[in-house]
Amino acid sequence: MKARSRLKPETSPEEKEALAEANFQEAINLISIEKSKQTIDTGKIYQIATQAVQEGLSLSSVMAFIREEHETERFEYGDIFKAIRNRPFVSERKRDIFGICINRKEDILIQDVNAGKISSVIPNWINTEEGNASLIILPIMAEKKVFAITFGSLDEGAIQLRKGDHRRLKDIRLLLADLE
Repeated sequence: MKARSRLKPETSPEEKEALAEANFQEAINLISIEKSKQTIDTGKIYQIATQAVQEGLSLSSVMAFIREEHETERFEYGDIFKAIRNRPFVSERKRDIFGICINRKEDILIQDVNAGKISSVIPNWINTEEGNASLIILPIMAEKKVFAITFGSLDEGAIQLRKGDHRRLKDIRLLLADLE
């Protein structure tokens, strides 16, 4: 996906919106092509989706957790998660941001991880001292059940959703929901 590589600091909001739209459309097209193949590569599809979310929202890192029978698979885009591989992350029984997202079936946007009591529900593996200043957690549902979660972080500042971001995120998640 080439849209983000063309962003410059002086890019206008309108240009950023157009580039985000082009980036997500490219991802949707790539996912559609992958889904039409005789043998579907779920890992590749999630890699395309996480990269699209990362680039479309200008996030530092993005990770997808997919619920399996006995474990949770992870697909990631960004360096932050390399140090924490092979650790349990997501459980509906935990009283953290992931458990809340699964149980409420709602998007969670944390613009400041240090605001109020929010830090009490952020898992320890999310290092908020050296980055991860803002977080977004998006459930992916099929048949009213959360089967995957996309988690993104921004190291500095707050995640800002633009006009079309909600629709684009919904479109990507609808394509992923068909994989369940």
